[in-house]
Formats: sequence, structure tokens, C-alpha cells
Amino acid sequence: IPATTPIGSLTIKLVIEGIAKSILKKDWIEVSFSQFQYDSAREMILSQFKHGYYKKNQILTAGVGSGKTIAFCIGMLVSAVYGIKSGENSRSTHLFLYPRTALAQDQYTKIKNIVKQIKVPELSVHFEHSNYYRSTRTSVRKGIIEKYGDEYKHPPSIIVTTLETLNRRLQHPLFIKKLSKYLRRVVVDEVHLVEGITGCNIVRLLDRLRQICDNDLLWTASSAT
Repeated sequence: IPATTPIGSLTIKLVIEGIAKSILKKDWIEVSFSQFQYDSAREMILSQFKHGYYKKNQILTAGVGSGKTIAFCIGMLVSAVYGIKSGENSRSTHLFLYPRTALAQDQYTKIKNIVKQIKVPELSVHFEHSNYYRSTRTSVRKGIIEKYGDEYKHPPSIIVTTLETLNRRLQHPLFIKKLSKYLRRVVVDEVHLVEGITGCNIVRLLDRLRQICDNDLLWTASSAT
């Protein structure tokens, strides 16, 4: 979407259909894309781009296997690509948070495959986790410095991580500096798994994330119940 394009219902419909086609590599008539996915993606796009539309947070609730990942991915991808196309000063980062490592790893693979279908070279996805750095770098510390230490280098368009890892990273000054400047949207997936004392701690963690960021964040929570 060019930065000067007015965001209307037809524009949103074309954007969503175009991304769905790219993701699923089929003609639109063959795409299995539910009304829930369309409505969710539409609301996420409207909440950020439509002039005069109240910017609001969303909660997506649907059963297991209903396609929530694609539903919120489309809105996040539109936001990320829009920032890239609008120029250097509009680049942004989008954070995907998961309560468990195995779930984050699985979703990272899916999101990475989706991003590959969007032909924008600057669009990138990164798995922020110690296991990733241990497998690709000599140490976690060096990996973080390499990823976030360059003052003139933009952070990844999409960062996938766990809530536990986020807690540790918010103690690292380089990570905080990059996130505070570029973060725009946050997705907390499988939020129904967050409860009890752990849930209280996570509320404080996310509140701290909100406080350190320069931008007014838009939040999306996804739940299977």
C-alpha cells in the first residue's frame, strides 16, 4: 500500500486477498480462507490505517486449527511492509510472543514461510531465543550484539520469541534501545495458557514493555477459548 493511498474497504479487500494468494500459492477461488480470518485481518488493518478510525487493540478467539496465525499475520505483514515502503523513518518492528518455547519455534517456522512469499527484500523475521544463538553463533551475548548492536541497522521486521525470553532481553540495553524506537505492534498468542501467578508476572512484564517504548503500541491477543 503506497503511503498516500486512502485506506477504504475495497483497498483492504484487495490487500487481504493478495496476501492470502501469495501465502497459499493458489488462485483466489481455490483459497481456503475463512470469514473469521478475513474479518480479523480487516480489523487489524483498519485499527492502524483508516483515517479517523479509532486505534484499538484486538482479541481473536477461535478454536484450535481455525487459522488464527494467518489471521493476525496478515495485519502485521501489512503494517511491516507499509513501514518499509514509506521510507527509512517509518520502519517498524512487530513482536510475536508465545508462552512456550516449542510453540514459538513451530510458529516461527510457519511465519518465516509466510514471509518468504511476500516479495519484499527488507521484510525479515527473526527467532529471538537463546537456542537460536547457540546454534548460529559462538554465544548468546555475541548474537545479541550482532543483531541489535549496530546503531544504523534496523531490527527485524518481525521478532518471534517467548515471554520468558522477553523477560531476559528487557535486561539487555541493546535490545531495549532497538525495541523502544521501532516496536509498533505486539501479538500475544495462546493467551489462554497464561494464568495464575505466572499470568500476573506477565502482565507486569508487558506493562514494562509498554513503558519503555516510544510509540503507542497496538496489541493483539489470540486465544483458543
